Amino acid sequence: MSSRERVGSIISSIAIILVISDWFFDTNIFGIRLLYLGIFLFIIRGMLLNIIFGPKKRRSRRERIIRNNLSIESKYCQSCGTANEAISVFCIQCGSAFSNNQSANQENSYQK
Repeated sequence: MSSRERVGSIISSIAIILVISDWFFDTNIFGIRLLYLGIFLFIIRGMLLNIIFGPKKRRSRRERIIRNNLSIESKYCQSCGTANEAISVFCIQCGSAFSNNQSANQENSYQK
């Protein structure tokens, strides 16, 4: 579990505790009912996480599919060193064509 997920869980837990405690105790904080504070905290949880950790990096659908499907059978681009699927014809990063005799499971022979 990442630190972003942990902090999100803590914020959600605090919000739930505020809402539940409003049912049992008739308490206000600075004149605001705990129920409203809990709901407000739960609603702005995502905004608080973005302020603390920055926006969550989103990968494109193609990147997620390729990242999930890359396994032992990967071949590496000799131009940029990026791992590609074994059946790839072109590099996903730089677009270089793979030669027909370039096999999967090869060592990364990328040279800068």
